[in-house]
Amino acid sequence: MAGNPFLLAPEVNANPLLSDSWSRCQRYGLDPATEDFPRLGAGELADRLASHRGLQQLAQPVVEALSRQVADLQSVVILSDPDGLVLHTLGDTQALQKAQRVALAPGNLWSESGRGTNAIGTALAIDDGCEIDGRQHFLTRNQNLYCAAMPLQRPDGSIAGVLDISGPANFPHQYTFGWVKAAAKQIEYLWVKQSLHPEQWLMSLHRQVDKLDSVEELLLVFSDNVLTAGNRLAMREFGLSAAQFGQLTFASLFPTLTQTAVSVPLPLTTPQAATTIACGSPPAAGWR
Repeated sequence: MAGNPFLLAPEVNANPLLSDSWSRCQRYGLDPATEDFPRLGAGELADRLASHRGLQQLAQPVVEALSRQVADLQSVVILSDPDGLVLHTLGDTQALQKAQRVALAPGNLWSESGRGTNAIGTALAIDDGCEIDGRQHFLTRNQNLYCAAMPLQRPDGSIAGVLDISGPANFPHQYTFGWVKAAAKQIEYLWVKQSLHPEQWLMSLHRQVDKLDSVEELLLVFSDNVLTAGNRLAMREFGLSAAQFGQLTFASLFPTLTQTAVSVPLPLTTPQAATTIACGSPPAAGWR
C-alpha cells in the first residue's frame, strides 16, 4: 500500500481505539482510496436474511423507534449480522447522498477487513460500542459519514449482530451514540426475558432497588444450578465470558446465598460493588 494512511487523519494517533483500528487496516492491506467494496448477491442475501429472521423480529420494534428518534439527523438505523453484513436499513434513505444509500443498503459487508475503520466493523473487532466520525474512517470513500454502533449479544454471550446509526458527518451527533447503546441494551434485555423457560431461574440485580424490573437490571439465568445465560450488563459486572456459560454453578458465584425464591431484594457484594439482588424460580410463575 502506497504512502502512510495515518497522514490522512492524524487525530487517530491520540485515540487508541482509532489507532489500533487503523493499524489493523494496514495489516489487512487495505488501500484508503479503494472503491472496491464487498457486497452479497440477491440469493446469498436472501439466505442470510432467513438465517437471522429471529434477530430481525426481536429487534424490529426497537429499530423502528430508534429510526424515528434520528429522523431529524437524516440518519438511518442499520441491523447487521455478526460478520458485519447489513441485513436491514430503516429510515429516510432519500435524505442520504446516492453513494451513501447504496453503501448502507442490505447486502453490503461492513467488516473492518472489508471497509476499514467503521462503527459496525470496529465494534465487532473490539466487541464493544464505538462511534466513527468523518475522517476517522480509514477509507476515504466513507469519510462523509458518521456512524455509531453497538454489538448485540445473545443470552448465551455470543454476538448476534450489530445495531448501528449512520448519517452525514456534517450533522451534530451529540446524543447518537447514547441512543444506540440504550437501544442495544433494550434488545438484549428483551432477548434474555423472552428466552426464559419455566424451569429456569432468573436473577435480577442492580445497585438501586427501583431499577429492578427495568432494562437497567443485570440478568443471570440458571438451569438447575448452572449458569446458562445473562445480559451484557451482568457479564461485565461479574467479569464473565461466554465460555463460562454452562460451566459455573450458582454456588460458585454466590457462595453465601441459597437458591430459593425471595420477594424482598437482598444485598449482595459483586466483584465491582455492592449490588441489590432479587432472585426466584421459575420466572414464568411471577415470583417477584
